[in-house]
Parts: sequence; structure tokens; C-alpha cells
Amino acid sequence: MTALDLAHAYATGDTCPIKVLDTLYEHIDDAPNAFISLTKELAYAQAQSAKIRWQRGNPLSIFDGIPIAYKDLFDIKHAITTAGAKLRMHAPPATQDAHVVSTLHHMGLTCVGKTNLSEFAYSGLGLNPHFGTPTNVTNPDHVAGGSSSGSATVVGHGIVPLAMGTDTAGSIRIPASFNGLVGFRASRQRYDKQGVFPLADSLDTLGPIAHDVIDCLLIDELELLLEKGIKYDHSLMHNDFTPYYVRVGDSWTKIDYSQHPDTWMKPLVRGQETDLIEIPANWYLDDLPPMMFIKKSPNSHGFVNPRHLEEMWRDQFDWVYREMDYAVFPVTIHPDVSGRPQVLLMLERLIKHFKAHDGVKFVTMNQIADDFAKRCPRQK
Repeated sequence: MTALDLAHAYATGDTCPIKVLDTLYEHIDDAPNAFISLTKELAYAQAQSAKIRWQRGNPLSIFDGIPIAYKDLFDIKHAITTAGAKLRMHAPPATQDAHVVSTLHHMGLTCVGKTNLSEFAYSGLGLNPHFGTPTNVTNPDHVAGGSSSGSATVVGHGIVPLAMGTDTAGSIRIPASFNGLVGFRASRQRYDKQGVFPLADSLDTLGPIAHDVIDCLLIDELELLLEKGIKYDHSLMHNDFTPYYVRVGDSWTKIDYSQHPDTWMKPLVRGQETDLIEIPANWYLDDLPPMMFIKKSPNSHGFVNPRHLEEMWRDQFDWVYREMDYAVFPVTIHPDVSGRPQVLLMLERLIKHFKAHDGVKFVTMNQIADDFAKRCPRQK
């Protein structure tokens, strides 16, 4: 079950964070050698608070009460950070949470324990002679991959839907791929590494391991972008021409064709708006992937004339200008065709056409976000 599926079950009352924890700890041995230590007392305290918030209809986030495990490089208050090494088994407990742990706790995630890894995170195999070696999800005779071996196997075995790992040279991506999961290696400064035991500080990165891309996206792009103070995004694309505030915590009833439609044909339950502003950039996201595909098969399509693109963009702009009082019309030039003389002439004609209309401004994404926030202040 994905984190999003579990959040839906919380929202509909099909289960609660306490029941999920009970089941989780009952099946902890389904992932052999995956955990170095458990944080049951902390987990149940967090789960009880999350249960109450879901019952009241005010979860901290879509992840409120969702179980998560942390690679044993992340400091968790009152727990020892072993880094998978025997010589650190009796190290002093951490006096505070790592920054990322604190951030995710404030989102309501439930910390179930600290996962195994290659000693000091120095191996792509995931072997550990001191705490045992986690087993591959699909074949116990195969390695789980490392160094975030425990983080991958606890997700792969269905113990938790999310786990945090670290990646210096593949330590998230290798175990994720070996176990049929999704691992996201963020850029080096995307997450604050305070409180995370280093391997190579100039190369270390942090990131989630999950069953699918959506769960990784929700942790990273919706929540941590906000935590970092980033004001806009352009990857969700629910509206073509108007910005909007991104919501978290939407829930819906899954379609079950074996049941009568009355049981599943129900409206979307909208979640909470955030301060993150979504800006439409559909020309890039909608047009570029198919263009990159068809260019590999030149015999399957005709020559793309810049004038055809010009006509399409001009018609779309004219319709938007006629029908809408306020609209955002980003035009992103495909890198494969930008800079050519025929394209430059096309752009000059388009810009001249756009500027001939009253009220049209050429601005940056940042200015679009600021303008939208002034026009449509979020109700808090």
C-alpha cells in the first residue's frame, strides 16, 4: 500500500494510525535484519495524536500518521545513531532530531524505527556483518543493494510505505532498483543535512524511498518545497492558464467495478491549500515529451514547420485573451529548435502579436507568483 492509499484510508475512516502501527509491528520480522532499532514509544505517541486529528478532520498534512523509517544515519532524539557500525553501538543518544526528521515529524509522519545499512554507508551491496544483512524483497538469496538496504527492504516488504535514505554514489537508487521501488536522490543542498552522519559531506544527499513516484513527489515537492520557502512550482498542471494554490490531503473513493456505483461514485474530498503556487507551463510539459519521442522515429511524422506552431500558439492566445479576464500564458521554447533563424522569426512575429493587445505583460515565473498572491490572497 502506498502512503497516498493509506492517507485515503485514514480520511475515509477505513483504518487509523494506531491500527496500522499494531499491524506493522506484528509483521516487523517479515523484513529480516532491516531494522537496527525501533522507536515504539515515540511512534505510538505520534500515531495517537494523528488519529485524533484525522477524526477531527484537521490532519497536519496528507502524511499525518503515515509510518516512516529512517536510515540509521539520521539522528532521532533519545536514540543512538550507529551508522551501521559496531564501534558506535554504545555511542551517546542523539540530543535532538535531524533537521529532516523534525520537518517530517511536523508534517505528522510516524517514526517507527531506524533501518540497517552498509557499515558507515560505504558499500553498494548492503551487507552488514554486525547487525545482519537485509534480504532482497524478490529473492532472499540476492543482495538488497546499499547502502540504504534496510530503508528499501522495509518499504519493499510492506512494513512502511516510506523510508528516508542517503545517497553519495547510488545508496538510495541502487537498493530501490534492486527491490522494485522508487528512490529519489535529491540535489546536494535540497535537504538540510544537519543531524545526518556523513560519508562524504560534499557529495552526500538525502531522499525518500517509496512504492511509486507520487509518494516521493508528495514528500519532496509539496512539503519540503514549502519548508524551504519556495513559492511556486510548475509540474502538476491541473489548470492550463490560471495559477492556483496547491492542495495536500485530497482523498477519494477508489473505483470498484465489482460493487454498485453508489458505493464508489462519490465526489473528491478536497484537502488543505498550501502557500505553494502552481503556475501552468503546459507548453513545455505537454509538448516536449511527445516531441522527444517522435524525433527518434523520423519516418512516422512530417516536418514540423515553425509556422504551424506559430498558428497554434497565436490561436490559443487569441482565445484566452478573448475569453478570460486574467490568464497566464507561459511559452517555453523547446531546446531542440530554439535559436534557429526560422524560429527566431516566428518568435518575433508572436511577440509583436502579443504586444499589440492591451494589458499583456512579459514577466518571470517569480513575478507571476507574486502577482497571483496579490490578486488572490489565500484564505488561512
